[in-house]
Amino acid sequence: MASITWTLRAVDDLIDMGSARERAAVKRAVDRLARFPDYGMPTDEPDVRVIVVPRSHYRVVYRRLPTAAEILRIEDARRSGPLRPR
Repeated sequence: MASITWTLRAVDDLIDMGSARERAAVKRAVDRLARFPDYGMPTDEPDVRVIVVPRSHYRVVYRRLPTAAEILRIEDARRSGPLRPR
């Protein structure tokens, strides 16, 4: 199981989310990430991956490290534009 760390920006993003239901969906996606560190889609940035959170407008952007995952930010897909996976 990979350890999970959060940047201050990601914590702020989580706090600023609209509803408790959406926060819970993001937290479930991050819990899954702890068990499956390569769960997200690769991006053009080295070691950066994205999880599209099921049944929400959010996606979790994280950096895959050798023994951990660092949550970089939580994006509202309605505001941040299209996803550009590799």
